Amino acid sequence: MHRFYLDPRNWPTALMLGSFWVIHNLFSYPFKLRLCRMGGRLMYRTVHGLRNVMRVNLRICYPDMAPTDREQLVKRNFEEWGISFLEIAISWWGKSEDMPDNISFVGSEHLDKALAEDNGVILLGAHFSTLELGSLLVRKHIGQDRPMHIVYRTQKNPLFNAHMLRGRLRHVTSCVHSKEGRKIVKLVRSKELLWFAPDHDHGPRNAVFAPFFGHPAATLTTTSTLAQINGAAVILMGTYRNSDNNGYSVHFYPPLENFPSDDTLLDATRVNQLIEEAVAVAPEQYMWAHRRFKTQPGLPKAALYERGATLPAKASQS
Repeated sequence: MHRFYLDPRNWPTALMLGSFWVIHNLFSYPFKLRLCRMGGRLMYRTVHGLRNVMRVNLRICYPDMAPTDREQLVKRNFEEWGISFLEIAISWWGKSEDMPDNISFVGSEHLDKALAEDNGVILLGAHFSTLELGSLLVRKHIGQDRPMHIVYRTQKNPLFNAHMLRGRLRHVTSCVHSKEGRKIVKLVRSKELLWFAPDHDHGPRNAVFAPFFGHPAATLTTTSTLAQINGAAVILMGTYRNSDNNGYSVHFYPPLENFPSDDTLLDATRVNQLIEEAVAVAPEQYMWAHRRFKTQPGLPKAALYERGATLPAKASQS
């Protein structure tokens, strides 16, 4: 990792990570919380590209919501995103006492039963702003002894990527790259606990166009492919920040029944519907900054996010 610090292109990232570390170690939790929320508000005013992506996503997903309410949701989303930087510091460098004590688990019996059946568990994640705390919180429930693996994608900045992997490996047995298909299959065959998030648009390869909030979205078929190997339980996990920021709630949703089927589009649709249900709990905490609809049938890449683009009829009405 040290060689990355020598590259001037990584210095802004080094400064950012150093700021996270200093703030995390020198200030109280309430002060850090206020500071990160203020940072989110600043991003709302300055990071115009991501703000536009959020607006487009929300217009597509919530076409009947009043424009003023959608804009308020964008503002809240930036605040929640700001708080996520505090949680990154806790996950990557913190101690257990840095976490609020108020942590509740909803539906943990679904995970417990699936683990006891010993057929393996595919734990589906969704890209909430609490993402980096996910494995830490799961560990608080299942303990440190049970193997747990996560699938990840490489970040563009090598210094950030190195810190991310080192931070995540504090809480999991291994981090497997999304392109290491053989390793992923081996873990599923070994009936291990495997986490991955299927709610991003990775292009048309190994994907089908399944509805997400009523609009076609390139959705990976990986979930049904892996579940078919040995009948592993497929359970969605939602990690939510309490509204008063005094703790967290982890929801384990009931496992998908009769899954997978022989219809990959139906399977992908069911996965998306489950993620929609999880987003509905706290839509302000979902990462709307991802271009979820960048791959569309018959359109250039990311066409819906271009300035002046024509959105789906229902979304463009308001």
